[in-house]
Amino acid sequence: ERKEPSRGAVFVYTSDNPTSGWKYEGELCHGDGSTGAVWECPLLARVDNHPDYKGNAEPNEHILVVCPDNPHNTPVYFLGRYDPKTLKFDMENASGPHPVDLGGGPLGSTFYAPNVLNNDPHGRLIMWGWCQETGRPGDPEVYDYGSCLSVPRLIWRHPHKPGVIWQEPLPCLSQLRREAWH
Repeated sequence: ERKEPSRGAVFVYTSDNPTSGWKYEGELCHGDGSTGAVWECPLLARVDNHPDYKGNAEPNEHILVVCPDNPHNTPVYFLGRYDPKTLKFDMENASGPHPVDLGGGPLGSTFYAPNVLNNDPHGRLIMWGWCQETGRPGDPEVYDYGSCLSVPRLIWRHPHKPGVIWQEPLPCLSQLRREAWH
């Protein structure tokens, strides 16, 4: 008997009331096993073209972000089509997996469990994530905090590379810098 390999999956639940009455609708999509046996913190959001993009807009393009297996693995994303009628993400034709953040490598990533704001008044998709600590220097009594949130970033479809995203800090963050650090 041939056993299917373990692979991550995302499930869809719907409800008219966020505190009760959730209904299982089925599987949004699943991986092929190369991105882990478990997908944590799944995120699905519509992605628009970068303002510098000069080509035709891809209708209904979405980003699916998953965190494979554990908090020390780099979150990955797929860029593809989501069908709201069937509640399915087309993994077969999606681009990816691509790392969401820089880093990774043998020590993993500190960026984990991203989330988005998709009702920005300027129509932008804004992402942030949990920045984990990989080790605290010095006295644990002095460092009485546990991690932090990342700088929020804008997410667009890349203006020159199909199938990948473009990330940049929110422009308003530049107002917080008062002097250069060297």
